[in-house]
Amino acid sequence: MNDCKNRIIDQAALMFQSYGIRAVTMDMLASSLGISKRTIYENFRDKDELLVTVMRCMEEKRKDLVEATLKESGNSIEAIFRLLRVTGDHFRRMNPVFYSDLKKYQHIFEERGVCSMPDLSGSLKIIEQGIAEGSFTGDLNPELVNRGMYGIFRLTGDFDLFPASDFSREAIVRNIYINYLKGICTPKGIRLIEKYLSGFDISF
Repeated sequence: MNDCKNRIIDQAALMFQSYGIRAVTMDMLASSLGISKRTIYENFRDKDELLVTVMRCMEEKRKDLVEATLKESGNSIEAIFRLLRVTGDHFRRMNPVFYSDLKKYQHIFEERGVCSMPDLSGSLKIIEQGIAEGSFTGDLNPELVNRGMYGIFRLTGDFDLFPASDFSREAIVRNIYINYLKGICTPKGIRLIEKYLSGFDISF
């Protein structure tokens, strides 16, 4: 992938998350990059193709992040909390409209053969490591639990279900995600959760 194409993808990702997908026009993107709109169309057939490429690149970066975090963490619970911190920083910078817009573009992803489920192989390793460490109960189905954790975390970001005017992000994450996490943990895992939860900022 050439440098110009990478610049377009990176800037588009930033603008989509900052303003929402529908609000960003090719003219806006070209102006922010200091290039002509024609240059964008030389690299991408249309906005839909650009969006699909952006989402694929974002997924690759997430996969790399999960795998790197697991390697750098002392245990699976620490890895989960480190990922929560990164995700929190991500949410703080993101306009909620971005996720609302994604739902409206779902048909585009299906037409272009983009899977609606992300690559969960990295987070699956966290579950498997947690079972091996004795932090998660040994009777779990790792694949099922991994998808459940993904689904529950995605649920905490549903601003239609949990309007920001009524529920803080901290309350949502603590009451839903953290309690689910405790439910699949052994006493050892719960002690680790309490350790990392103490003083942890999940107010995103």
